[in-house]
Amino acid sequence: IDHNERWRAWLADALSALGLDVCPSAGNFLLVRFPAEAGRDAAAAEKALHARGLIPRRVDHYGLAGYLRITIGLENEMIALRDAVADFMKGRS
Repeated sequence: IDHNERWRAWLADALSALGLDVCPSAGNFLLVRFPAEAGRDAAAAEKALHARGLIPRRVDHYGLAGYLRITIGLENEMIALRDAVADFMKGRS
């Protein structure tokens, strides 16, 4: 529980600092909204993250087409995810 709380907060802050909307969470994942712009949307982000071996979950079937569900993992996984999203947001997928 401590690990999850620490890294969930850390990742939420890191993704918010990149300009993404992060929904409040008490679970083991974050729901992150990506811009509704071609090439920067959730579908493009999912593809870019998959290319780096990171596997977020699409939540289109819940009516949340602009969002990705990102599970909290180990420290190195969270840092890799933050770095990959930062590159994606800067157009360096």
